[in-house]
Amino acid sequence: MTGGFRVELEASRVKLLLSLLISLLLSTFVSAEPNLQKRITRSYVGVDLRDVLKDFAAEAEVGIYYSPGIRGTVTLDFTETSIDDALRHVLTNYGNGCSFRLHPVGDGTDRHTLVIAEPEILAVLDVPGCGRTKPRGVRELILREYPLQATLIPKVLEFLKGQYPSVEFEARADQTGFLARGDRVELVQIQRELDNLDRSKLEPPPLVSEQYLLRHVDPKEALEPLRTLVPGVLITLDRDNYRGLHVKGSPGEQAQVLELLSDVDRDLDN
Repeated sequence: MTGGFRVELEASRVKLLLSLLISLLLSTFVSAEPNLQKRITRSYVGVDLRDVLKDFAAEAEVGIYYSPGIRGTVTLDFTETSIDDALRHVLTNYGNGCSFRLHPVGDGTDRHTLVIAEPEILAVLDVPGCGRTKPRGVRELILREYPLQATLIPKVLEFLKGQYPSVEFEARADQTGFLARGDRVELVQIQRELDNLDRSKLEPPPLVSEQYLLRHVDPKEALEPLRTLVPGVLITLDRDNYRGLHVKGSPGEQAQVLELLSDVDRDLDN
């Protein structure tokens, strides 16, 4: 597969959750005319940031989408402040770099959604055609390839599948990365997740080699039980010492082997 994007339309997946479609076909709107100049008076003390933003959207009579990066609590007072100014103030102090944009729903009406997200996601909304009318229930899906180290793929995909349930993920057969199929905003957010990935926490622990000398049990008798109970380790007989075993595995696996040997290699006569 070549790099870049390949656009496909898929009309049969209506049941998928629509987190932030480019069309933003949300159904919970009260007014077609957003009113960010409406003045409000509020006092927030330790209120969840997302609840504050929902409050603003309700007052402006628009739907709302906020990025998964929106987290925290707000302690602020507003007196006769426009929603627009209140939004800017809250996001400047608590928004983790996010900003906001009113985006047309794209269903042929004048309805809008308040989108609160990172600059790169808002930039996607500026792509020509993002607000165009599309049939309800049709997602514009894109297939994108993400290079990734083979040892990280299982854990990264497990995390991403939990965060983006409407995106389809598949590891490449050659283990050089993975494929993701979703809308533009989701794929931009996935790239952001990968850019911020702490790879040190996902790297498998280094393998270490240890030698264990058995005093009471024939190493040959301990070999198979250890291989069965700790399948991830490489266990061989010590050629230079008939009482020894060589074990290669992670520090955690070595601890398992040592604990098992403490039970197995005992003097049964005492």
